Amino acid sequence: MKFRTLAPVSQKPPCPPILGEESMLSNNWYRQVHRWQTHGSCDSVIFVHEEPGARFLANVNSSPRIGGQGGHPFDTMAADYDRQFTDSLIGRLMREAVWRQVDAKFREGDHVLEMNCGTGEDALHLARRGVQVLATDISTAMVEQVRTKTSISAFGDLIEARRMAWEDLNDLMGASVQFDGALSNFGGLNCVEDLREAARGLSRHIKLGGTVFLCIMGPRCPWEWGWYLGHGQAKKAFRRLRRGGVAWRGITIRYPSIRETERAFFPWFRLRRVTAIGALVPPSYVEGWAQRHPHLTTFLDRIERRFESHPFMTALADHYLLELERLP
Repeated sequence: MKFRTLAPVSQKPPCPPILGEESMLSNNWYRQVHRWQTHGSCDSVIFVHEEPGARFLANVNSSPRIGGQGGHPFDTMAADYDRQFTDSLIGRLMREAVWRQVDAKFREGDHVLEMNCGTGEDALHLARRGVQVLATDISTAMVEQVRTKTSISAFGDLIEARRMAWEDLNDLMGASVQFDGALSNFGGLNCVEDLREAARGLSRHIKLGGTVFLCIMGPRCPWEWGWYLGHGQAKKAFRRLRRGGVAWRGITIRYPSIRETERAFFPWFRLRRVTAIGALVPPSYVEGWAQRHPHLTTFLDRIERRFESHPFMTALADHYLLELERLP
């Protein structure tokens, strides 16, 4: 991984809280990076780091988590994830496309299991609609973000946040715990080595006929090919096609095809629908371009939504969204 030094800062004046939130100690270095960018106030060296799915800031000198030490790799993203993705133009368009499908299936009073919940945006959206959510994530820092949000939300009592990995599903309070459905958004399953075992574990906790939504990064993304080839980075352009996946901070990111995922989840689940998420809308690391061309970006989203279930679109999207039904 390559880091590019931006600047050292020798002195650190007092940093006021940003966005009216207090920093959590485990993620304070990320807050410092953001404050340095905004106020020019934090010491040590600031870096820009390109992750597999997005571009993030990092302060190597003050964080023991870089390189996978001291916590899960996604812990380092938690404090700044919403600014970098959730609140971005591309992030909003992609998430709204997922919500349109999810809202058509999950109703008030349903009990939904969310895997790799991130900072809890999807859980809060569902809770506002009266859905009860068990929001889980392998990252302790992400779970802390969810708890912070739910503590100030009028719908927080409908959300329980818990640290849990896909591999822990078999230990989820026994097979007696049943949910009306499940959601895994924005690539959580790309970090799971054994999709079939994940499917088996999930099947124990979904009621017969229940709906599961899986949003997964696919292996072919023309936007990625063109973007990185245009920037002279051929290796990155075709990284999703690499056999065995892409190593990143001690874990491996894999890019299964729709067919591979469907086979892994059968016979417990049946595929009902596939939706393209980011076929015409660019990936999140192209946010700078999207901000310069907001009208074109939203126009591309409208066209994508019209043809979102076409096989050509779903096969070439940044993410594909699977709607699965739990079988007897």
